[in-house]
Amino acid sequence: MRVLFTPLPASSHFFNLVPLAWALRAAGHEVRVAICPNMVSMVTGAGLTAVPVGDELDLISLAARNKLVLGNGVAFDEGRRPELFDELLSINSGRDMDAVEQLHLVDDRSLDDLMGFAEKWQPDLVVWDAMVCSGPVVAQALGVRHVRMLVALDVSGWLRSGFLEYLESKPPEQRVDPLGAWLGAKLSKFGATFDEEIVTGQATIDPVSSWMRLPVDLDYISMRFVPYNGPAVVPEWLREPPTKPRVCVTRGLTKRQQSRVAEQWEGEAQEQAMVETLLRGAAGLDVEVIATLSGGEVREMGELPPNVRVHEYVPLNELLESCSAIIHHGSTTTQETATVNGVPQLILPGTFWDESRRAELLADRGAGLVLDRATFTEDDVRRQLARLLDEPSFAANAALIRGEIEENPSPHDIVARLEKLVAEGKNRRAGKSDGHL
Repeated sequence: MRVLFTPLPASSHFFNLVPLAWALRAAGHEVRVAICPNMVSMVTGAGLTAVPVGDELDLISLAARNKLVLGNGVAFDEGRRPELFDELLSINSGRDMDAVEQLHLVDDRSLDDLMGFAEKWQPDLVVWDAMVCSGPVVAQALGVRHVRMLVALDVSGWLRSGFLEYLESKPPEQRVDPLGAWLGAKLSKFGATFDEEIVTGQATIDPVSSWMRLPVDLDYISMRFVPYNGPAVVPEWLREPPTKPRVCVTRGLTKRQQSRVAEQWEGEAQEQAMVETLLRGAAGLDVEVIATLSGGEVREMGELPPNVRVHEYVPLNELLESCSAIIHHGSTTTQETATVNGVPQLILPGTFWDESRRAELLADRGAGLVLDRATFTEDDVRRQLARLLDEPSFAANAALIRGEIEENPSPHDIVARLEKLVAEGKNRRAGKSDGHL
């Protein structure tokens, strides 16, 4: 079968799709990845075939200007409060729709390019990033099967189900669905109509641990998270075992990309100060600290302690095989890579999407600890890191979770499920053409 992937053009989102794309190729299926032109090399560097669509897009700069779409610390424990949806309704129907459209990549240029390619190539399946609605729009218009791919907790599905409940509570004349109307207009251009599958998929591939899953009534396909950090070379120093406990301190690729647009990224100076606090706090112990930072970030910090080694880039999965702990900002890719390596984690969660929620859930399982962004100090870092290293329960619980993950279906294992989904779709269309359905 032919499978078309439509990732969000950010490294963490694309890297999340790569193991499944490889699994499909290894099973003999054709794979194409539709991406904005300036991200083509990221796709080809992963050994996959890219299809440029739309205009060049600086996603990080766009995200820096518009935090709404990425979420801003959703308070899950407070429930889906009506005022949350009042705010979403106001925003999504107002002045910010242009930014929403750009981030969901359903602008007319990219959508036309994607449809033009898909009409000629005729995919059997579209696998779309949960933040890229052009994928399901094209799939719906062509009548092909499509599945959504998560890169974090299903905040989109959680919010959408709550929003629909919220609309039901309103009088009929007040039941306005800006997202449905907006996507419906895009679909009408191709003679198709909107349904909820455009937002939540005909099925949802979930690579995040199922015990973290939000309570949403959808068809989820669990898939083991397989780390991919991009093309990499294992440096010589990493081939030798550490002489002291090794601790990784990282912001992750996305956070570092954000720093490149610091003039647009609100609070970047504060983020830099937090990283320095993490580094100096960790260095207060008798450990080897490996920090993945850019030269510019390091220059801002001045002289660092002698047990801190800074590298522009180290493949995270390979590095964590030798680490006793990791300190990071809570991105899904970083947290899940540490989890599959059984490494205890000290997390300073960011304010986007689900970062705080995932950090808290990991701490509840006894495999990590969480720092308070508003109050943490070097002493807090040193004390919490010492607990992770000295108390055996953290490593034991991290190993337990790693074992659970290894029991989940691999990308290879779910290929058959996707083949069945496509076959069912073809049978349904054949039945309709014969007048039986």
